Amino acid sequence: MKRKKYFYHLIGILFCCTLFSACLNDNEPEIVYSTLGTVNADGKDIKIESDSYGLLIPINPGFITSTQTDSTGQRVLTVFQYAGSATENESNSTSVELIRVNKVLTKKADDLRQAGSADIYGNDPIQITASSLSSKHLNIQYEYYGSTNISHRISLVLNADTQLDENGLLQVEFRHNNEGDTYTEHLWGIVSYTLESIPDYNTQCKGFKIIYNSGANKRAEWVVKSNSQGTQTEENPSQTIESCCF
Repeated sequence: MKRKKYFYHLIGILFCCTLFSACLNDNEPEIVYSTLGTVNADGKDIKIESDSYGLLIPINPGFITSTQTDSTGQRVLTVFQYAGSATENESNSTSVELIRVNKVLTKKADDLRQAGSADIYGNDPIQITASSLSSKHLNIQYEYYGSTNISHRISLVLNADTQLDENGLLQVEFRHNNEGDTYTEHLWGIVSYTLESIPDYNTQCKGFKIIYNSGANKRAEWVVKSNSQGTQTEENPSQTIESCCF
């Protein structure tokens, strides 16, 4: 049996519960899925509490260990297939085979309202390209220019303007500090901020209004609501990433 090359086509990479297909041959399709999730390594088995498919139990947990994502609370972007003959519609099976695991930056929000807080978060240009609210995280996919030699600071900042507006949206700032890096490469990433680190987030909160410097607009806005994808509200919106290869 001749194996063809795999191409993992991420449609709406972060949050669309994307279904992939690849082939062993023309008559034997192999279905794979992608999702964001949170690693739980507290018990006997390493599990992934996925945003889209419930609790997943990998039959190859060494995959998580080898990618250094085996700490409880770590967010990951994973591609998987159901073990055995299980499919997406056979929800009784949570056993999965991991195909790919990518580590997702997992952070707390930073609160400038706290006494003694210094603003070290910069305001360099960055583009938001997708977002979602999961049960415990605000997830943002972003693009920026830089190099792979210097680590950039990517922050969600709470300040005096962080309060619910008339639409039930909580205003926050998405800040980028390039740490003096040069604009040599077009890079992207995903970050998950814990909702428990945002004290203003409560049952009355319907989502977030995210203020950021898009380059063209230093006060660009991105709105993400519960159970929805982010919607761009700046005058010249950036294009949402429709596909990306692992």
